[in-house]
Amino acid sequence: MKKSLIVFISILFSVCSFAQQNVFNVDSINSHFLNQLTISQHEKIHVHTDRSLYIQGEQIWFRIYLVDAVLHRSVLNSRYVYVELVNQQKNVVARVKIRPVENTYYGHINLSPNLVEGEYTLRAYTQYMQNAGEDYFFMKTVKIINPMSIRTKINADFEYNPKNEKVTAKLSYTDNGLQVKINKDILKIKFDNRPENAYYAINNNVAHFSFDKDKIKTIHAILDIGGIQFVRDITVPEYPADFDVSFFPEGGYLLEGTNCCIAYRALNADGTFEDITGEITDSDGNVLTTIKSQHLGMGKFYMAAEKNKNYFAVCRNSQGTEKRFELPKSQADTYSLKTTWVKDNLYITVQKPDNMQKERDLYILVHTRGITQYAAKWDSSDKAILLHKNDFPSGVLQIFLFDSHLNPVSERLVFNINDNESVKVKFTTDRQNYDAREKINATVKITDIKDMPQKGNFSVSVIDNNDVPVDTSMSVLSTLLLTSDVKGYIENPDFYFQNSKTAREALDILMQTHGWRRYDVTEIIKGNYEKPEIDFETGQKISGYVQKYSGSSKTFESSVMVYSKNPPAIDYMQVDSAGRFALANIEFPDSINFTVQAFNKNGKQFVELFVDSDTFPLVTHIAKNSVIKKAAEQIGEKEEIFAYEKGVWMFFLEESLVTAKRKERKQNVGASWYSSNATQSFTEEKIKEMAPLYVSDILRTDPNISISDGRIIYHGAHSMSGDFGAKVAVMVDGIFINSDEDSGFDINMIDVQNVKRIDVFKRTATQIFGLTGGDLVIAITTGSPESYSDKIKFNLKKISPLGFQLPAEFYSPKYQTAAQKNSKESDLRTTIFWNPVIIIDEKGEANFDFYSADYSTVYSVIIEGITEDGKIISNISTVQRRKMKVIE
Repeated sequence: MKKSLIVFISILFSVCSFAQQNVFNVDSINSHFLNQLTISQHEKIHVHTDRSLYIQGEQIWFRIYLVDAVLHRSVLNSRYVYVELVNQQKNVVARVKIRPVENTYYGHINLSPNLVEGEYTLRAYTQYMQNAGEDYFFMKTVKIINPMSIRTKINADFEYNPKNEKVTAKLSYTDNGLQVKINKDILKIKFDNRPENAYYAINNNVAHFSFDKDKIKTIHAILDIGGIQFVRDITVPEYPADFDVSFFPEGGYLLEGTNCCIAYRALNADGTFEDITGEITDSDGNVLTTIKSQHLGMGKFYMAAEKNKNYFAVCRNSQGTEKRFELPKSQADTYSLKTTWVKDNLYITVQKPDNMQKERDLYILVHTRGITQYAAKWDSSDKAILLHKNDFPSGVLQIFLFDSHLNPVSERLVFNINDNESVKVKFTTDRQNYDAREKINATVKITDIKDMPQKGNFSVSVIDNNDVPVDTSMSVLSTLLLTSDVKGYIENPDFYFQNSKTAREALDILMQTHGWRRYDVTEIIKGNYEKPEIDFETGQKISGYVQKYSGSSKTFESSVMVYSKNPPAIDYMQVDSAGRFALANIEFPDSINFTVQAFNKNGKQFVELFVDSDTFPLVTHIAKNSVIKKAAEQIGEKEEIFAYEKGVWMFFLEESLVTAKRKERKQNVGASWYSSNATQSFTEEKIKEMAPLYVSDILRTDPNISISDGRIIYHGAHSMSGDFGAKVAVMVDGIFINSDEDSGFDINMIDVQNVKRIDVFKRTATQIFGLTGGDLVIAITTGSPESYSDKIKFNLKKISPLGFQLPAEFYSPKYQTAAQKNSKESDLRTTIFWNPVIIIDEKGEANFDFYSADYSTVYSVIIEGITEDGKIISNISTVQRRKMKVIE
C-alpha cells in the first residue's frame, strides 16, 4: 500500500503545471508534502452499525472501514481496531478488539441488560491513530433503551430561581394507561454517584425537590413497577443557560474599509449548538445589521469595518439569556482570502484593506488531504483564480495565502464534490412486495459515473422502519470526506450532502468555522515534518519487569514463565539488563487467562514481578446527536402493549395482590457489621451465579471500577488528580491490606473459589472506616480468615489482557420448509438482515438474500462500502412488506 500511494501521489504532482519561484519553490513544496505523507501514513475509520437504536441485552453489529487518509483505499497497516461503548459520564462500559478476517474488520458488542437507558458514544480507533489525538477517532451516537420505555416514561422539568440560585426538579411518570401512582416505594432518586437515596416530596403524582445549582450534575431515577426496574440518568441543565459565540472573518481577518463575510458559531455549556438571534453594533451603540442562526447555531453576516472603531454582537439564546461579544479587531495592513462558488466553478480572490499603501508578493497554495492541487504566485491584476470542481478531488480543499518567506497570511477551507468520483448504486429485488416469511432476493449493481463496473465490497443492514428509524445523520460518505478532516465535532454531517441551497450554504459556513486538522501545513512546507511517536500495532505481547523482593534494586539474572491452561501454552524468557521481559509477536483471543511467574537465577521465588497492564486513551469527548435523540423519543411514544426481544414476550400487567406464607430468609453468609452500609454487595450465592475466574471478574461488573495490573482503579471519585488519584482500600477478613501501587498487591492473588462475600463501599459510604476508607473500600470475606498477608506471592501474577474478538455470525432465520413458515413462534425482528462483507464481482454486481418477518411494514436497506480504488459507496433503498401473516 505504501509504495502504491507514493507512486500515485508522484503522478499527480507530475501532471500539474506550477509557476517556478525563487523562494516559493513549488517543487520543494511538493517534495515536502510527499515526505510528510510517507512519514505519517494517517488512517481514517468509519464504522457502519446495523442500526442506531437498541434495547438492553441486544448486540451492536458493526463493520469497520479502515482506510488511508489520502486516497481512501482500504489498508491493513494496523493489526487491531478498538471499538468502545462510552456512557454520558465518559466511562467505557464495553470494549472489543477487532482483527481482520479475510482483510476486513467486523464484529459486535454485547449490550448488558443492566445498562442505563440513554445516549452512548460508539468510539473506534487504532493505536496508531493516537498520534493525531482523540479528535481523530471515529465517534457515533447510539441510543439504548429499556423495554419499559415503550410503555413507561420519566419526564423531567427544571426551574431555576436566580435569586437564591436553586434549581427545582420535577419528575413525572407516564405509563400509557397503567395508572400507577408515584410513591416512595416505587421511585428512588440518587444524585451523581452518591449511594444514599435523595429526599423528595410528592404533589399531584409529581416528585419534586430543590438543590443548589452546580452541586448536582446527574439525577439517577429508578422506577420499580412490579419488580421490573426502569432506570434513567437525567442530566441537570446548566444554569443560568450559558452559551458562547465565536466569530470567524473569512480568510482570518476583518479588513478596514472592505466588505467582509463573518461567520459565527454558537455553542452552549455542554458543547452542542445553540441557536441565537441578535444585533451587530458599533462602539456608539448603532445597529449595523441583525443576525439569526441559519443552521445548528451557525450563520454569517457582512460588514465593512471603519478605522479605530470597535464592533460588538449582542446575542440571545432560546432561553432569553443575553450576552455581548466583541468582534475581532479590524486590520489595516494584511490580506484575506475570499472564495465564491458560481455553479461548478470556484473563484478565489485576495482581499485587502481599502487604504493599503504598499503591496507584497503573495502566493496561493491549494491542497486536498496533503496532495497539492494548485500553487502559483498571486497576480494582483487578476480579479480571481478560477477552478472547476471536477479538476479536484472530493473533500476539503485547504487554501493558503503565503508571503515570499513561506509565512502564512490567510487560510480558507472549501468543500468540493467531484462528479467524476461519484458511485451509482442500483438496488433491485426479484419482486415489488413480499408476504411474511418469504425469501427476498436482492441484487446490487455498483458503477461509476460513466456506468463502468466497480470492484470492492460493502456491508448491508436491513431494518424494520416501524421499529427503528433510519440513521440519516451520518454515513461513510460524510465520515471520510468531512468529519475526519476538520476540527471540532460536527453534528448531523449527512445534512451537508443534501442537494439543496440551504445545505450548500450551511456547508460553506461550516468550512469557515472549522479548521483542517491533519497536520501543520505551514511547518511542512518548510521541511519541519511531524513524526509519529506510536508505531502501527502489528501483534500482541505480554511484558513487564522483575526486581528483587526488597525493591532495592533490579535483579538481572531472572527468568519469567508465561502459561495458560486453556488453550494450553507455555513459554520461558530471560529478563534483559534492565530487568525487563517481553513475550512479543503473539496473538490470543479475548478471555484467555495467563499466569506469569518470575524466578531468580536459582529458580527461587524471592523476586518481585510487575506486569505491564493494557493502556487505552482517555475519553474526553463524547458524541451528541439531536437527530438520534429525537428519533428515539418518537419510538418511546409508541403505544405498544409489549416489547419483544429474542423470542421473549414482556407483558406489563395490572397490579394484583398475592398472599402466601413468607419464606424464611437464608442466613446471610459472610455478612459483617459493616455490610449493611455497603453501596453494593456480592453474596456467596451471587458469586456462584457469576462463575468468575478471578476476583477482578466480579469487580469489573461495576462500570466505575477497572483493574490494572491487579490494582483497583476507581473512576467515580472525580479526583483532581484523575482516576489514579482516587484512594482505594482493600480489606480482607476485616483487616486492611497494603494495596498501594508499590506494594506489589494483586487483587487476583485472592482465590476467588474461597471468597464468600464482597462488599463495595463508595464515597460517603466509606466514612464508617474513618480516614482509612478514602473513596472506595473493597471488603472481601473468605472462608479462611487467617492473616492474608502471608499468602501473597509477589513473583506471580494472574492476568487476562484484552484479546481479539472471535468472529460471530449474525443470526437470520430461513423459512425453507412449510413447518418453518407455519411455526407459531412470532418473528418480530428489528434488524432483518446484516452482512458485514459482500463482495462486488468484476461486473460490478453482488447478490444476497434474506427472509421477511411477520408484520406488515417497510424495510430500509442501508449499504455502505469502498471500491478498490477508494470510491465511496453509500445508498439507502426500501423493500415493501405490506401483507400480514395471520397465525391461527
